[in-house]
Amino acid sequence: MNKIIAVTAILFAVIIGLGLYVNGAKEAPTPVDTSKVLQIQADDHVVGDVNSSVVLFEYLDLQCPACAAFHPIMNQVKAANPDIAVVTRHFPLHFHRNARMAGAAAEAAGAQGQFDQMVEKQFEEQTLWSGLGTGAASDIFERYAQELGLDIDAFNAYRSSDVALNKVSQDFNGGTAIGVNSTPTFMLQGEKIRASSVQEFQELIDAAKSAVQTETQKDIATPTEEL
Repeated sequence: MNKIIAVTAILFAVIIGLGLYVNGAKEAPTPVDTSKVLQIQADDHVVGDVNSSVVLFEYLDLQCPACAAFHPIMNQVKAANPDIAVVTRHFPLHFHRNARMAGAAAEAAGAQGQFDQMVEKQFEEQTLWSGLGTGAASDIFERYAQELGLDIDAFNAYRSSDVALNKVSQDFNGGTAIGVNSTPTFMLQGEKIRASSVQEFQELIDAAKSAVQTETQKDIATPTEEL
């Protein structure tokens, strides 16, 4: 019995630490220009300094338990590093039936300036809506919109629009093109990183800041050739 409990604990730790792996997308992704994926786009959701030379991308599935577990950690990371850009993107795993709809609802809230607030509610009550049918989950997202004081007609119209759904698909396809295959996935300065605590994230971010500062100092110190 103790052995079974120990094995279960180890498996849970692996899920939380490494994310839930995708077994394969149902549809072939649209061709993507990978050179632009890790550039901040106009429709991205950014916390911090959008002009920072240090950029952290987080790819999330709003129905993913590991993402919900990481969410409080990321809130602390964002609060501690207002001088970097933290970009949140969607990566709905195909076996999470409500994940894409949840992403579209977050986009609809974002259209009214409440993206982070909707995501917060979705993670807080993830266990409530993740196991429901799509209709019941949709009703819950509408309740969240009401609690946030959103224009409900505009919210419902936007979340079912091609704009919202294409944004979720665009994020997913871009992530797939650069090797994202699990959630949450974090990319710092274009490289995939693994961290499971605020301290571990901070150490990696501090190293990235230091590297940028060193490069900047080199550029300043390099003398220009005289003609």
